Amino acid sequence: MTRIGIILGSTRPGRNGEAVAKWVYELAQKRDDATFELVDVADYNLPLYDEPFPAMMQQYTKEHTKVWSMGEVCPKFRFKMGNFQSCSL
Repeated sequence: MTRIGIILGSTRPGRNGEAVAKWVYELAQKRDDATFELVDVADYNLPLYDEPFPAMMQQYTKEHTKVWSMGEVCPKFRFKMGNFQSCSL
């Protein structure tokens, strides 16, 4: 049987995506043509979106974020990820 992961990608405190991911997971459980798993990136202790403020505000509280923001790890990089925390429906 097909196995599908529903990925909750935000680790930011106060994230809204958790409710959405759980809702999608509950809907998916009604299907019988695949198995579904809720995968929460926060469970893997990765330092992604763990700052309380959006990056555009540059109010970093974590040392690893400060290092990345100063370009000490890599002078240029680009990540494109969906962030719907501030959308209003």
